[in-house]
Amino acid sequence: MDAGSTPLPAGDALVAVVLAFADQLRTSGVEVPTSGVVDAVAALEQVDLASRSQTRVALATTLVKHSEHLGAFDAAFERWFGPPAVPPPTAADDDALDGAEDATIRRRLAQALASGDVDALPALAAQAVRRWAGFGMVAGSDRYRLHRLLRGLDLSAVRQDAVRRGRGAGRRTALDERLAQADVEALLDRYRQMLAAEIRAGGAEVGAPATPSPDEVDFLRASTGELRDMRAAVRPLARRLAAKAAHQQRRSRGGRLDMRRTLRGSLQSGGVPLDPAYRHRPRSRPELWVLCDVSGSMAEFSRFTLALVYALHEEFSGLRTFVFVDDVHEITDVLDRRLHDVDPYALLARASASRARHRSDYGRVLRSFLDQYGGQLSRRATLVVTGDARSHHGDPGLQALREIHRRSRRIWFLNPEPRDRWDEGDSVASLYALACDRMAEVRNLRQLGACVTELL
Repeated sequence: MDAGSTPLPAGDALVAVVLAFADQLRTSGVEVPTSGVVDAVAALEQVDLASRSQTRVALATTLVKHSEHLGAFDAAFERWFGPPAVPPPTAADDDALDGAEDATIRRRLAQALASGDVDALPALAAQAVRRWAGFGMVAGSDRYRLHRLLRGLDLSAVRQDAVRRGRGAGRRTALDERLAQADVEALLDRYRQMLAAEIRAGGAEVGAPATPSPDEVDFLRASTGELRDMRAAVRPLARRLAAKAAHQQRRSRGGRLDMRRTLRGSLQSGGVPLDPAYRHRPRSRPELWVLCDVSGSMAEFSRFTLALVYALHEEFSGLRTFVFVDDVHEITDVLDRRLHDVDPYALLARASASRARHRSDYGRVLRSFLDQYGGQLSRRATLVVTGDARSHHGDPGLQALREIHRRSRRIWFLNPEPRDRWDEGDSVASLYALACDRMAEVRNLRQLGACVTELL
């Protein structure tokens, strides 16, 4: 065959090899008639037996009668005749070698998926990361490296190859086919998790500086440049959330089928229900009250929260906004929710400038909020508190928070500090969590957007 391979023998020995190879194919589920073996021997006598490609074509065209058996044929051919010899690499054919390496990784992954070889996946994940993740070549976040890897690996093509190879193992019923495809999908999900874990481990080893996207930057650790990028990213995020909320509202306008009204209306069309009638359940928009801590670094977090909440103001019947440091102040009239081009950053800074040097006093604020606005709360109101839940070793005002919760529908507390810092020092996050429906870690725009969406 090609350089480095042993050519097939001639004469009776050739017939014996073809017969044995045909038996191997039959064991793999490929239907090989006797006439196919005769045709294979005749075809091999007309080709160059030292050429691997010509030998493969001669055997495939004579022994394989159905395209779904090509996968089994390829696997048997590799076992019988060995992999093709690879010449030593030179500088002139680096691109060709890269292409061969790419194809090899994809082929081995498809074989592992088709055969259910879970043990082979970790090594294949490591190879793929070394080949496509770009460690040592380009800088980027783990998400960027995973996107770069998946684009180079082309899992869609690998999945199709794996399904094809599975079909080549023998005839299967429709149910077996669906089960086999489900197995391939499950292994692919597991392989994606291995890729992500391998990328995280690779980043830790090389110590590459991560460049996270704006929606992954922590509010409390962001630099001036990162805050600027986050402010640019919050507006597109707000538009996406508003579009998603509008789509959900349109979908919810339908109702359950009203059979009585439908049948009554069908009498006009001879009993054919041309115009189904539905029971439309009235959709009541919830009230939303937002109470934001604007002391220190909490001010930036509150500004992002207000930007997203006010982008969804049409989804709430009553949206009221309050800011606090050591006292509470309503700024609903300042943030005019009828204007879509309001800049919440400048307006909030103007509303909180007089108290920007003070420390937050949650106990005093909660008691003042209950005294001034508690009587206006209703069972439709959702209160969202944003802050770090640090009492500075003062009275946390837990009783006032419980009374506010009793008068409202629910209370969500959005905390920008990492969960492992809760209850450290003067933090009373777990204490407040007992009086709230949810105490959520909201360290970046992605988590904040998810929380705001859940409020609808």
